[in-house]
Amino acid sequence: LKKGNLDSVIKILTSQIFNAKGKEKKLKILLDKWKFHLPMASAILTVLYPNNFTIYDVRVRGQLKIDDISGRKNRVEKYFNEYLPKVGKVKFGKTLRDKDKYLWGKSFYKDLITFLKP
Repeated sequence: LKKGNLDSVIKILTSQIFNAKGKEKKLKILLDKWKFHLPMASAILTVLYPNNFTIYDVRVRGQLKIDDISGRKNRVEKYFNEYLPKVGKVKFGKTLRDKDKYLWGKSFYKDLITFLKP
């Protein structure tokens, strides 16, 4: 991102994502071509495609008891085949984003209670 005019970089990046065929390819563009880490890449795609993506987050992952997939070569497959389905099965909220916010809040609440215990 440091190499060019921010407006032109954003236009190139969003065009590549838009033109990519399929959800997996959209994620791979951000991970492989642009070198974003999985949490940031999934956050960007969640904003652009909220019905198909949700943020890969350490707190949510902890609530779902999923091992970290962010640095693995098969992280795209694990994101779609393991992470998203488990988030989708949460019985709270309608959207993936509703569900991940609920899980994040639950994790934060538990940590806060532990922190405040005398």
